[in-house]
Parts: sequence; structure tokens; C-alpha cells
Amino acid sequence: MIEDGLLERIKPDMSLGVHVLPMANAGQAVVQAGPIWASRDERTLRIRGPQAVPGAPAAFDPARVAAHVTTALYGLAEREGRSTEGVTFRVRSLMAEFSGPVWLGGSRGGPDQAAIEVNVAVYDNALRSRLLRCIDEASLAIVTAAGGAVSTHVDYELPALVNDEQATGAVERAARQVIGEANIIKDWRNPFSDDLGLFMAAAPGCLLLLGTANPDKGITEIWHRPAFDIDEDALPVGVQIMSLAALDLLR
Repeated sequence: MIEDGLLERIKPDMSLGVHVLPMANAGQAVVQAGPIWASRDERTLRIRGPQAVPGAPAAFDPARVAAHVTTALYGLAEREGRSTEGVTFRVRSLMAEFSGPVWLGGSRGGPDQAAIEVNVAVYDNALRSRLLRCIDEASLAIVTAAGGAVSTHVDYELPALVNDEQATGAVERAARQVIGEANIIKDWRNPFSDDLGLFMAAAPGCLLLLGTANPDKGITEIWHRPAFDIDEDALPVGVQIMSLAALDLLR
């Protein structure tokens, strides 16, 4: 919808969203300003060396260079994590690849390229931008110093979801009216990601996390499991809170 120009046509002032939360009971909700859902970036760094010559020793070993890059990136993420509220960095895979034909005698020599698949998740979008830039810069410096080339392919990207103070204030006032202060949960964060963050990049807003569990009804399973379910009595609660919040913001 965003790529199709929706937000340019309607030009929203605020973004409001609701997400079910099976870790909280029906009649409860998470309402808090600031970071609530992490960013998600998946990238593939592809490392190539000079064209291999059949029968010649491999002067450039992409797999070994990729291992150096991986070590450096983990060090970079660790340093950033110590100075901030935390960085989740993972190498999903490191693969040596052969793209050329099999040489006579069945020997192919060493690999002519390598690929590193990395995941990054943070709660601060400024940190996210800096870390992704540093990953690209560190990879380029190491690979070019070894005589190779590196390219970056973006497989997936979502910013951190950060609730706006004004929008969250309206949602919290509404939640107090509907479920009461005692049922409002704060200081909750999710290490995964949600694409409402893309809307919030264009229009600040708030994501309400609506409790939908009910142990008395046997509804306790978390998201994306075969037995996942919600207590549908929670749905009118979410409608009331968001309707009151929207009216508040419109005033």
C-alpha cells in the first residue's frame, strides 16, 4: 500500500494499530511510549575474488575472507551492544560457492565466491542506520584489502516500531476508561518486528497490544502455533479503546 502511494494520497497525521497479545489476558493491554517492537534486517554479503585460473593456486580464498568478515561483524555488534540497550546480530549462514565449470580431472580448486547471510535487530532506529552502515563499511574494508569485491543484497528490512508520545497518551487515556489503570501493562518489548513501523515512519502513532488469552477457557497458546486462539471477548475492548483514542486525537 505504501509503495502504491497510499500515504501520499491520504497524508495521515497519526497511525494507530492493534496487535493481539496472547501473553496477556483478555481485559489487559500493553500501552507504552517508545520502542516496543524491534527492527528486522536480513542481508546477504557476497564476496568475490579475482577470476580463478585452472590449475593455479588460489591467491584469494573467499571463504577465509568471509570468516574474517564474520568475526569483525560480531565484534562490531558486541561493541555497539555494550554502549546501547542491546543489539541482536546473527550470521544465519556462511557459504562457499563454486560458479565455474568442473575442471579436467574433477578438481575445481577453491571456491570463487562466498556468501554471508546476516540478521540484525535493534530497538533504536538511529542505531539501526549506524550499524547497517558500519556493517557495509567494515565488510568493504576487509574484502578490498584482501583484493576482492563485496556486494550487499537486502533480503528484508523493517524499522523498529517506536510509539509516539502524543498518540500513546491518547491510547492510554482511552485504556484507563475502558479497562482501568490496573490492567495496563508497561515495560514490554518484543524482539521480533511488525510492519506498522513502516506506517509510523510516515505518520507517528501507537501500536496497542491487546491481551487475548483466557486460561479459564484453555486459551493460552502463543502466536503462530497450531493451537493458537484468542478470547474473542477481547475484541470489543480493543474497538472501544481505539475508538476513544481516535476521537481524542481528532479533538
